[in-house]
Amino acid sequence: MAKRASSLLMGIFLCTAAYVWADPASSSASPKSGWFVDSIGASEYISHFQTSNGNAVTLPELVLRGSAQLGSPRWHLSLRHFRGTSPRNSQNFQASVGDFEGRVEYRLDNPHAALRGDFFTKNVTAWLSWKIWSSTEYIGNQTIQERDEGLGLGISRSPSEKGLSYFYEASVYPSVHTSLSDQKNAYTASTGLAFNVTDSISLHTGYRLQTLRTGDLPNQRAQEQGIIFGFKARF
Repeated sequence: MAKRASSLLMGIFLCTAAYVWADPASSSASPKSGWFVDSIGASEYISHFQTSNGNAVTLPELVLRGSAQLGSPRWHLSLRHFRGTSPRNSQNFQASVGDFEGRVEYRLDNPHAALRGDFFTKNVTAWLSWKIWSSTEYIGNQTIQERDEGLGLGISRSPSEKGLSYFYEASVYPSVHTSLSDQKNAYTASTGLAFNVTDSISLHTGYRLQTLRTGDLPNQRAQEQGIIFGFKARF
């Protein structure tokens, strides 16, 4: 699965790179108004996934992302999808995930401001989202399917579009409704570095953590964490 995901990631990268390099007008030095798709990206997330009952596997996930500007350079709509299946571990446990999230984002700093330097307050957005977690766990001959969904709030920093830069993100999902138990909550955080290969293509690597409460007790949590790497193409 990891090999197939990596092959797909590379295929998307090559097709996107060919398109962007063939269209030099796709990147602009200053933000423009209008409604259009402004970026797509793909990443590989090597997640170390652990359930609340102690089962643990390495779960490679393919991450697909897309973003569209909603008229003003301050407003964006972004979509992201995580999908992956782990191999069975020594306890005959296996996990499969398929998460979707849609976000409405608002840029907090002025996109037209000509600021020098890669300040941590530059390219920062606050966002509101709706996320769906879908997972299947295989424990021996038993199959457990679960679907969770809820509202998310977060803040993100996008890397600058020149040279080497960095990104960070923190989010909270205060009320997650689930098909198997009572109300949950979740938290995510990530940070990393990005390198702009061209004016339109950047490569990134970083670390991501997610924790999801799975029961009534505070320590009943599932958690996944690991490195993430991939690319982003801007139009």
